Amino acid sequence: MLAARSIGYSAKNFRRFFVTDQPPASAKKSAFAIHRSLASRCVTKGLSLLAVGVMFAGTARGQSENPEPSDNAPSSTPSRTREKAEDPLTIAIRALQQETRQATRQKQPFPRSTSDYFSSAPQKPEVADILRALGRRLGNTPPADAYIKWQLLSALPDSLDDKQSLRLAELLVTAPAPAPLPGITPEEKRDLDRELRKLTKETYLDFNTQWAGHVVKAGEVNTHILAYRDALAMRLPSQPIAIRARLEDLQARVNAGVNLGRAPDQVFAQARTWAILANSADIEQLIPHIDEFARRPFQTAYDVVEIKNDALVWKTRKLNLDTRKLQTLAQDLREQAKQNKLLEAR
Repeated sequence: MLAARSIGYSAKNFRRFFVTDQPPASAKKSAFAIHRSLASRCVTKGLSLLAVGVMFAGTARGQSENPEPSDNAPSSTPSRTREKAEDPLTIAIRALQQETRQATRQKQPFPRSTSDYFSSAPQKPEVADILRALGRRLGNTPPADAYIKWQLLSALPDSLDDKQSLRLAELLVTAPAPAPLPGITPEEKRDLDRELRKLTKETYLDFNTQWAGHVVKAGEVNTHILAYRDALAMRLPSQPIAIRARLEDLQARVNAGVNLGRAPDQVFAQARTWAILANSADIEQLIPHIDEFARRPFQTAYDVVEIKNDALVWKTRKLNLDTRKLQTLAQDLREQAKQNKLLEAR
């Protein structure tokens, strides 16, 4: 084929440069001689190339059948090579996802009880990369997602700049929400009302014991969700957006029936401390949000069965932030804003 292409090319150029409308016999004879010479050289050259190709193919086949060891030979474990080339954040996410999948298959708790994945790591990811990753869904369930993100927080330095800290406030608002405890949803309350009708004064105490154990067991699903939220909240600065984020976090816990403990008082104290040195305009911007929290409707949860008016009834508890404390906080901030405005006018 190579010879044929060469012949064609030579013949074409031959016609272009040597053929005339009425060539003389001597010119025609000379042309045919040149053509034969060119064709002969091309065929010879093609056969030479073909021979070289056959020799090369045989050599390559022999090398594939009897390969020689080489210092530059590719590794037999390409997956390890790829893992070494990957960044520490990708490796960490993959490892933590494997931990959650294995624990789920074995019906065991997630293995880590503290946020310590990067505590002894020789290399840690960049802060910007971690914050981007925390904004994505990393686990296939809310508890797994929160567990992985909770572990990634161990790579963050002790101090962050203002922009990074405010990003944590945004992440707290969008963090996996706690799962509602039993006895909160309307469907569960209807089922529990049916169970109540089956109880007697002799059996309701045993039922309360079983019910309390059930609630505790159900709350275990929130262990790492709350741990992740706690870790984010602890890193937030005393700024309006962070205070609002913590209030939203408290509301999410309230909606799920989670015991808040002293967390609301800590947030309220943080707001008051911040307001002392804050700009009056910033304080006035925060007050409407606190008023809005105070106006939010509350839910109730079934707590325990008790005897009331000689009948068995469900004792309920409110699920809301303390409305009076929120109203008091808003009033205190209004007074603080007035004082700061006077100081600013001097």
